[in-house]
Amino acid sequence: MLRLTLYILAGVLSVLAGWHFYQSCLFILQWLSQNPDLAFLDLLRQWPEMILFPLITIFLASGMVLNEIFISNPTRPLLNLKVAVRPLLLSTIIGLLLGLAIGGLLQIFYLPQLNIDEKTVRVVSWWCIGVTVGFIEGVTWQFHSMEAGDKKRYQKRLLISLFAASLSSIIAAWIFEWIRDSFDTTLLIFQQIEDPLGFSILGILLGIAFTITTSPSYMAALRAGKGFEYREDDFSPVTQSIDTDYIQTQTQNNSQTAPIISKKSHSNPKICF
Repeated sequence: MLRLTLYILAGVLSVLAGWHFYQSCLFILQWLSQNPDLAFLDLLRQWPEMILFPLITIFLASGMVLNEIFISNPTRPLLNLKVAVRPLLLSTIIGLLLGLAIGGLLQIFYLPQLNIDEKTVRVVSWWCIGVTVGFIEGVTWQFHSMEAGDKKRYQKRLLISLFAASLSSIIAAWIFEWIRDSFDTTLLIFQQIEDPLGFSILGILLGIAFTITTSPSYMAALRAGKGFEYREDDFSPVTQSIDTDYIQTQTQNNSQTAPIISKKSHSNPKICF
C-alpha cells in the first residue's frame, strides 16, 4: 500500500509541477513579447501544445524514475541522488524530443482540413505521453539497477513498461472524456481545472501501472549504479584433481600429534602425548 501511495503521489505531483511550469513559461513569454525586439516570442503562445506536452512528459517521466530509485534504496538518499543524474538527464532529453514531436503532431491533427474529432486527438496525445513515459522508464532502468545486466530481463522490463503505460494512458483518457461528458464544460470553474484534473488522472493511472510493473527486488541492497551489473551464474562442471596420498599423510600426522584426553577422571583430566 505504501509503494502504491508513493507512486500515485509521484505521478500527481509530477504532472502538476509540469503544468505550473507551463503556466510560468506562458507568463514569461507574454512578458518578454512586450519588448518590440522579442515580439516573435508571442508566436509560441499560439501553439501551447509545443510547450505543454514536452514539459508534462519530462516532469512525469523524471518523477517516476526518481521515485523508483529512492524506493529501491531508501536508506541512502545521497547515493540515490548521484545515481539519478544519468537517468534524469536521459529522461529530460528523450522527454523533450518526443514531447516536441507529440506537440507537432497535434498541430497537424488540429488542422481544419483533417476534421479530426477533439476527443480522438486527446486520446491519441495521451497515449503518446504514456508510451513515451513507459519507454523512458524502461530505458533508464539499466542505469540504476544491477538486474538490467541480464538482457532478457531488460527487454522484458522495457516491453512491460511500454504496455502498462500505454494501456493506463488510454484508460485515463477515457475516464477524463467521461468526466467531460458528465459535466457542463462551459462553466468557467471547470475550464480552469480541466487540464490539471485530466493530467492528474493520467498521473494516477501511470502510478498504479508502474507500481505493478516495478515489483520490489531482492537485490535492492546492491543497487548503487554501475559496477554491480547482473551476471548469470555459470554452473558448468569443474574438474578438480585431489592428491589422495597427500590427504592420507596429513591425516596420519594429525593423529600422531593430536592430544589425547584421558577419560578416567572427569574432574582431573590428563592430557597425554
